[in-house]
Amino acid sequence: MNCKFYIWTTLILLVGCNTNNTDYEKIASYQDNSVIPLETSVDENTRVLLIFPHADDEITCVGLASYLKEKGATIHLLTLGHNPETEINETRIEELKCAATKIGVEKLEI
Repeated sequence: MNCKFYIWTTLILLVGCNTNNTDYEKIASYQDNSVIPLETSVDENTRVLLIFPHADDEITCVGLASYLKEKGATIHLLTLGHNPETEINETRIEELKCAATKIGVEKLEI
């Protein structure tokens, strides 16, 4: 009985969400266009420090960091949420190092 419920719910969601009646112009009208484009001079002398309370929070500025790195800026990342007493700590540190490499961080502090 419980399995039937999930099957029907999934089918209803698939059919309901798979329509061609999506009004993309209406959706676009909700977009906030008030954000001013970044107009600052960035070159190889620019240094940027990204500070976050937890590992994984750096995901919030990957676009900006990539943009600045592409323009020649040096990116540094400081993450404050380090707890050596937890078992998952080593995994988080490795994930953070990997993310920092992908973003183009030149110096990582944990």
